[in-house]
Amino acid sequence: MGFYSYIKQNENTFSGAKNIKYFYMPPKKKSNHLIVTFSGFHGRENEGIGATYNYVKPISKIDCHRLFILDDYNGAPCYYLGGNKTNDYEVSVAALILKFASEYRIQYQNIITCGSSKGGTAAVYFAFKYNFGYACVGAFQLKVGTYLQNVSNYTRESVLGLITGEYSIESVKYLDNYFIDFFESMKDPKPYIKIHAGNKDPHYLNHVVPFLKILEKNNKKYDLDLQNYDNHGKVGTYYTEYLLEELPKIVGKNIFKKVEISTIGNVINTNVESSKYFEENADVQYAYYLYKEGQSERIDYKMYTKNNTIEFAVVSPGKYRVKVFLKTNDEKLTEYTDYVEVKF
Repeated sequence: MGFYSYIKQNENTFSGAKNIKYFYMPPKKKSNHLIVTFSGFHGRENEGIGATYNYVKPISKIDCHRLFILDDYNGAPCYYLGGNKTNDYEVSVAALILKFASEYRIQYQNIITCGSSKGGTAAVYFAFKYNFGYACVGAFQLKVGTYLQNVSNYTRESVLGLITGEYSIESVKYLDNYFIDFFESMKDPKPYIKIHAGNKDPHYLNHVVPFLKILEKNNKKYDLDLQNYDNHGKVGTYYTEYLLEELPKIVGKNIFKKVEISTIGNVINTNVESSKYFEENADVQYAYYLYKEGQSERIDYKMYTKNNTIEFAVVSPGKYRVKVFLKTNDEKLTEYTDYVEVKF
């Protein structure tokens, strides 16, 4: 089943002050962590395209409770706040998160908020306001009013107008100051803040840097991951990689970051990548079973080894795949590669 079909089959609506669309992905094994993911702009809201969930595929690799929440206030984004200077959407989102925390007995310190750009703003805001344990975010907006004013007619008139009740210079100032004043007022914020950004991305220079100054003023520690790029459109690619390193570290579970299979002649090559943190700080080993299409029994294998690249030489044409075992201390994961065809 593809992710789109999985989402549609598992999407639900939470009834609060506003109805909130979300979907929940349960853990395979017992977990005491909850990842909450907020969505950014997808760029086609002005065409009437509805809100979409972000980072489902990478976060699906992290085995814990996972909650994805849409930002959809009567068909338009509201930064998870609400309309006309109210917080009716926010209180509903907060109630939804706390419902899951209560149901699965997850302590606030084990709630991790995620998102980039608009979703990053919401992730930091909710983590600060509700005393969650972590915010792990990609380049976001601090001066939200100024940002919405400058992006497009849609963000200026429809989004800014929705949140503040009007579009004016005063509404720009109101929304800028809403977030700035909120973060400045937090003298002892609980979350551990992890931020990714491009070193020349305007979002880093115009929004993240002022936010970091607020943290430093309040003696709040943070982790900053800066990569060398200047286009905000690249944040999704880099932030995905960041999530796949930071989230396993927080949750305490290794993951398959990548499992690849290829052929040269009759040799099948399998390459595996797991979390660098666990590779450097734990006993990580791999095992490999080779299967041929149409046969239920393995035809070759390699037992546990530190080697994350392995080769199998086959003696007949056909389609093959490899079952990879990942062992980290006493925890085990398995994943199959795609089939690859060998021709003689």
